[in-house]
Amino acid sequence: MRVRGQCPNCGADRLLPGRDTTDTAICRDCANITRDFFCDRCGFEGLLLGRRLCERCTLADTLGRLLDDGSGRVHPRWRRWSISYWTWSARRAG
Repeated sequence: MRVRGQCPNCGADRLLPGRDTTDTAICRDCANITRDFFCDRCGFEGLLLGRRLCERCTLADTLGRLLDDGSGRVHPRWRRWSISYWTWSARRAG
């Protein structure tokens, strides 16, 4: 479910979970797939994990729990690293 690119049928740059008659990867709309692959939090189209969240949002939640100092905030020791990660992740998301 990680095949992304330009759909040869419609030209959209997105997730390509379907196949046409020649076994070429195509987008869900062109393949008439009704399932939604968009993250409920950030809207990224891709592999959805628990609670209909993408891998990036699931990782963010997991890291938030692991780095919590007990007050619901990131422990000061990890704050600088976490800010760098979230900034990198947001840039990568486009």
